[in-house]
Amino acid sequence: MPVNRVQEESVNGHAKTILVPRNRPSVAATRRRRDVLPNISSEVIVTTTLSMAGAILAASALSFLGLGAQPPTPEWGAMVFTAKDYLAIAPHLALFPILAIFVTVLGFNFLGDGLRDTLDPRLR
Repeated sequence: MPVNRVQEESVNGHAKTILVPRNRPSVAATRRRRDVLPNISSEVIVTTTLSMAGAILAASALSFLGLGAQPPTPEWGAMVFTAKDYLAIAPHLALFPILAIFVTVLGFNFLGDGLRDTLDPRLR
């Protein structure tokens, strides 16, 4: 789910709970900044970090298929692709790039979860 869609749904859900007089738009802007933005920041951060993890997986998959950067540029997917021919005699050639992908994606997921736990005002 794109970040802007998550943000829009979150804002609409939280904005309905705020009662603002129609003739005072400055009050609406202040309340939006003070009340709505802190409530949606955690959702946007989690979605962004999960999107970064998905982008790393997509880049690795594309480079494994040969659609990434050209061979002088090192990429984890390309390293796994070249190591697949040597799995029987040297499995560590494929193991280390796979572990690097795994640890990086897991790190982004844990980062997003930790930031959500820290920044979410509803969990306090």
